[in-house]
Amino acid sequence: MACFSSNLARTVVGFLLGEGSREAWRLVVIVGALVLALDRRPVTITTLFALCIVGMSLMIVIQYATVRRSLPPQIRSVAAAADVSAWVRRSLPMWAAAFLDASSQYLDVILLGWLLSPVAAGGYSVAARLANVFAMIAGGMANYSATPIASLFFAGHHPELQRSLRMVSLAVAGLVMAGLAVVFVGGDLLLMIFGKSYADQHGILVVLSIGTAVAALGGPAVYVLLLTGHEGWYSRRPLRSGFERGRDGKRWA
Repeated sequence: MACFSSNLARTVVGFLLGEGSREAWRLVVIVGALVLALDRRPVTITTLFALCIVGMSLMIVIQYATVRRSLPPQIRSVAAAADVSAWVRRSLPMWAAAFLDASSQYLDVILLGWLLSPVAAGGYSVAARLANVFAMIAGGMANYSATPIASLFFAGHHPELQRSLRMVSLAVAGLVMAGLAVVFVGGDLLLMIFGKSYADQHGILVVLSIGTAVAALGGPAVYVLLLTGHEGWYSRRPLRSGFERGRDGKRWA
């Protein structure tokens, strides 16, 4: 729900609300945990989950209220209508894509901990979080340009849209190359931030970084699929970049 509402807020209101409030919920967790620690109360896993739920729920409510205020008066004054069957058909792929985007960051760690051991999952989790910086680069660039990309697409300004996509892709490629150099040369030093024992995970970090870097080189392709109504392709092929053929037969980068 947070992923879905953040995308909506970013498109309707702007980048600052969509991305800023998307991460601001963590402040509730940090402040709540500090208050409990200063009061000498135990900070349990259950408490952390409760703080996360409170923070994310507050963020969703703020985004909902802001989006509602930002809608034009002629839209807010329209009488309510219902078409449940059409909404279900249209919404399910969008919810599936949002769920895939949110859960894919942690599902593999949970499976490793269940199938192997918490120690193995911990080492993999640290390497995966560092390697995920490439996905963050691609996602951050795409999120920043989501509003102009959406405006250009729905306004029919396709040449300008292609130029914008090329600029974002080139910027992502430059950052990815620099990031890979850092991982290859000093990846073990980065892992030692979490403890000397994690330096042995350098090989895993390199492999994961190459995978996420290749995916990131697709630029905003996967996010454009979401913006243009092709969330079904996004769900089935989240790591595929390049050209995708839409329902109308056109090809979009």
